Amino acid sequence: MFNVPVTVMLVKRNLLSLSHLDVSVARHILARKPLSVEFLSDLIREMVSTDHPIAYRCDFASSVAAVGQLLAAEPSHSVAQALVHELQVATPLEHIAEDRYQMRYIFSEWVRLYLHVQTNEKSLAAFVLQLHQLNVLGDTASITAFLRTCIEVGIAEYEAVEAEGRIRDTRADQGYVSVDALAKFIVTMVKYHQEEEGTLTKPGLLRSILSLIIVLFNHYYETSGDGFPQKLFFRLFSTLLYEFKQAQADLEPYNQGILFTFRYVQPFSTE
Repeated sequence: MFNVPVTVMLVKRNLLSLSHLDVSVARHILARKPLSVEFLSDLIREMVSTDHPIAYRCDFASSVAAVGQLLAAEPSHSVAQALVHELQVATPLEHIAEDRYQMRYIFSEWVRLYLHVQTNEKSLAAFVLQLHQLNVLGDTASITAFLRTCIEVGIAEYEAVEAEGRIRDTRADQGYVSVDALAKFIVTMVKYHQEEEGTLTKPGLLRSILSLIIVLFNHYYETSGDGFPQKLFFRLFSTLLYEFKQAQADLEPYNQGILFTFRYVQPFSTE
């Protein structure tokens, strides 16, 4: 089981899925199997913390969570401490403002975490809180750039699936994965936003995000002509409504701002 080169080879040749690997490693760590944490540490170095990564950190979300549980029970576990420290130091999120590629990287990590079979609310919140702690999306400019990047990714994915669907029978909902993940990210970010001096307030953050989505909606509507991806934006708005409903207990004070946004984009007659 704990053979790193063989495991990496199996993953590269698609003979072992990352989700199965993550669940299996997490199970061994929780069972206190000898060398299980060392194995995870070596895997992350070989597959994630390298110049040519074949996996994301979020692909090992369950395993890292298991290490956290291990440290809670055994705070002096040196290998687990070293792994957590290495993950904190090696994080690429601190340099998000450098270019759009890194924004795509962060969004890709979020999408993979969103789709991960073992993902729960705690994992999603931890991802968003890390962005907050690093002040990655701490101002309107960075939020604008990030949302634009996410929507561009969503449109490209949707168009690729649409084109493939004309050739072969591709499931239509595959084209909406990124916008579904984006809607989840927006609601999670607002829900767990921590108001501090010099940062946006929670209502201010929500207004900024919804306003930016409207601006981007108008931009693509004006510039895309007949190619405007109306189904994609409908999916984004409908999924946002669903996610807001799921988080109603936390976001109910902001219902008016949310409803105003959807009132703005509803169809109306010009007669």
